[in-house]
Amino acid sequence: MSDYQKFDLINGQVCNIQGRMTDKLKAIPLPDLTGKRVLDIGCDHGFWTFLSAEKAKKVVALDRGRPVQGEYVDLVAKNTKTAADHNIQNVEFRYMNLGKQWHDQGKYDVIYLFSLYHHIYQNTGGDHDSIWFWLSRQIEEDGELLWENPYSSEDGVVAKNVDERLWGNYSLQNILKAAGKYFTYEYIGEALHEPTRKVYRFKPLPMPDRKYTGHTRSGAGGASKAFEYSGQRRVGEFKEVLNKDFYCGSLNVELDRDFHYDTDYFRCEILDVVKRGQGLDVEWKPRWARIYPLILNGHQGYAFRFEGESYPLNFVEVLASIRLRDYITTTVNINYSISIVCVNVENYCGEGTRYVNNLYKAVKENFTLPFKFYCISDQESYDKGVNVIKADGSNGWYSKIYMFKLFTGRTIYFDLDTIIAGNIDYLARSNHLAMLTDFYFPENYGSGVMTWNGDYSHIYENWIEQGKPSMTHGDQEWIAYAMQQEVNSLQDLYPDQIYSYKAHDLQNIKGSVICFHGQPKPHNASKWAIKEWSKHEN
Repeated sequence: MSDYQKFDLINGQVCNIQGRMTDKLKAIPLPDLTGKRVLDIGCDHGFWTFLSAEKAKKVVALDRGRPVQGEYVDLVAKNTKTAADHNIQNVEFRYMNLGKQWHDQGKYDVIYLFSLYHHIYQNTGGDHDSIWFWLSRQIEEDGELLWENPYSSEDGVVAKNVDERLWGNYSLQNILKAAGKYFTYEYIGEALHEPTRKVYRFKPLPMPDRKYTGHTRSGAGGASKAFEYSGQRRVGEFKEVLNKDFYCGSLNVELDRDFHYDTDYFRCEILDVVKRGQGLDVEWKPRWARIYPLILNGHQGYAFRFEGESYPLNFVEVLASIRLRDYITTTVNINYSISIVCVNVENYCGEGTRYVNNLYKAVKENFTLPFKFYCISDQESYDKGVNVIKADGSNGWYSKIYMFKLFTGRTIYFDLDTIIAGNIDYLARSNHLAMLTDFYFPENYGSGVMTWNGDYSHIYENWIEQGKPSMTHGDQEWIAYAMQQEVNSLQDLYPDQIYSYKAHDLQNIKGSVICFHGQPKPHNASKWAIKEWSKHEN
């Protein structure tokens, strides 16, 4: 039973397409979906989901329940059953009411947003920016978003479903203006089934990596009490919006400059007291607020501000799943993306491209914070998502010293012969330069894994000034020398996480990082190591 998506499924294939879906299919040029991940926003009865599943690697579809021909239908449950009945295994249906909920879904090669934009706009109270910001967080760097929607309040569906007070801001000009902050766009043509709808293709722009420094501040007018009030009701509100657990309270931060409160946010309604200064046992009403995802000293956090607040623009109230004050005492560093770096010069082990691609995929699976992956290399052909920086011509692993000139923000470096077998978010939390302690000679340092946040460009500059000296123990000896041995130990910072393939008995160890040094390498080691290292190749 469907009011407009009319089709049949036979042997897992979409067929007998009827009604306006035939016109929509002509108007919307689907890309080659072979091996791709697709996000179908507002899937309804699953036409585009099931059609895409015929070629795509995975399709995730979002929707909720709604009345269909006078009867309420749980679309997620219905479509899940349909997929099971037809043995379609590469689809997943999830509940989400976009515009009221801003749940991150992962990264996708292709995103569909068809005949739904006006509903999301209504949910946001007439805010285009938050919609496009959320979309930009779900798409791969080289992905594309197909958009077919009404673009004017003259469309009957918009007039029916959008509050009349919001009609004036609902125009193609305003939609594209907001989209242009995060995407380039290409007009494809008119939607053939309705005269007031258009089809566009959007491709993501690089996200700016904003950085702030600051310090913690005490109290902000009883914010923690507001979180605790009424059985931690506000905590539940944030969980509903973001699908994340939150600690009952916030961290207050004073930044070195004004925060970007006018962009990169999710808009939502949160209950707040009507009259401030009269305690909490008073009247509460929904109030529009903005939530800004960020990385605070390596921890995922969310800045929060009610619209219309008058406190200084360099003041930020931050929420997280942990009590941030237990991890952050005074100095605060805010990032929006973390750089993860490797080096491949002279085609490492004759398998350089393979090593880089496997490392990238392992990071992608085991690192949940926003990141960009870079490879300093004398080659260019890698998987999408690997950003290549041309090597500076230094010999072998000395090429990695070049990193310290390039990356002065929060950075994590891995040698290519590293297996990542578990979550590595913790590596983003160190500020001062941290290196491996040598697994056999702990008085020495190893550069197989390094983390830092800040400007350590003197390591590279001094090396150049001294004529690129060759050290007995390689690049790690120079790095430690340039730092005058003032380096933190990763194993001390994060015990029970980082191990050596040769120096440790790994049968009873559940660490997240396994380092190889010397021989063997992951591609010619034991069967389990080869399997773990290469598991993302297919």
